[in-house]
Formats: sequence, structure tokens, C-alpha cells
Amino acid sequence: MRKKVTIVGSGNVGATAAHWIASKELADVVLIDITLTGMDGFEATRRIRALPGAAATMPVIGISGRAGAGDANTAIAAGMNAYLTKPVSPRVLADTLASLSARHGHSPDTPRWAGAAAL
Repeated sequence: MRKKVTIVGSGNVGATAAHWIASKELADVVLIDITLTGMDGFEATRRIRALPGAAATMPVIGISGRAGAGDANTAIAAGMNAYLTKPVSPRVLADTLASLSARHGHSPDTPRWAGAAAL
């Protein structure tokens, strides 16, 4: 199982980084914080979804300290596949990754989402 994390420091470069990561097959999922410098995670996700190729379909999990009722809906509308609130427990993250893996046709016993890009 591949385990690699790539960290990008700001939303301004997040969409470009996701495109590069997807084109090099360096990650299987993007974990994106909602509060980013220069551009929030919602907008960065919209830009990821507008990219050509594999980057546009890479699963995106939003992570935030904001637990407002509308935040999860905004995340899904922006193109995120899931939205988690901090603190994120390892069990919740593992369950979310397994769920995404199953939805994309992979066995939950052997999750495909071994690499992650944290934006």
C-alpha cells in the first residue's frame, strides 16, 4: 500500500497542485482544509473540478473547524465528495476513505486511497 502525503500551503496554488498530483498519479484523494490562505477550500475545489483529466475526478474530502449547518451543503455543492469537521478522528477518516473507495468500485478491504494530497 502506497502512503504519501503532499502538502500545499495555500488555496492559490491548490488547484494547480491537484492537477500536477493527479497527472503524476501521486495521490488518490485530496484532503482540503476549508480555511486556506488566498482562497478558501470551496473555491479551490471548484477550480479542481474545472481542471482537465484525472484531477477533475479525484475525490476531495473537505476538513474544517466550522460545523455550521450550511457548510456541508456548500462543500458538496463545490464538488467535495465528503466534509469532515475537526477534530477528525482516525476512525472517521478511515471510514470516509473506505466509503469513497467502495463508491469508486474498490474493495473496502483493500482501500485504493493510500496516497493523499493535503491542500
